[in-house]
Amino acid sequence: MSAAQDQTKADTAAADPAAANTSQAGSGPDEASGEGVSRAHADLPGIRTKITEGGAAKYHQAAAASGKLFARERIALLVDAGSFTEDGVFANVLADGLPADGVITGVASISGRPSPT
Repeated sequence: MSAAQDQTKADTAAADPAAANTSQAGSGPDEASGEGVSRAHADLPGIRTKITEGGAAKYHQAAAASGKLFARERIALLVDAGSFTEDGVFANVLADGLPADGVITGVASISGRPSPT
């Protein structure tokens, strides 16, 4: 299995654990959870974008007005550019109106030093 296939499978499992369990014949995403899950799977990149944006515009405006940065913005300032790999991006994706769970975890390098694993 390629790295891209692994990532897609991980994204799918995080977005809907029931859909990722395909060990039974005929129990793929459509059969297990219905049409809504199929639409969500088709839009995983869009969902990831929404999550990484970090909330509604009103929250960004309030943070900017008080001189604060969102968590992902602070992480980007701390770690080496392009080195952060977030874990559990889709942890709360099935909740209505709140696609992220409010906790950001991952690994990155800082000043060329990789994070311990």
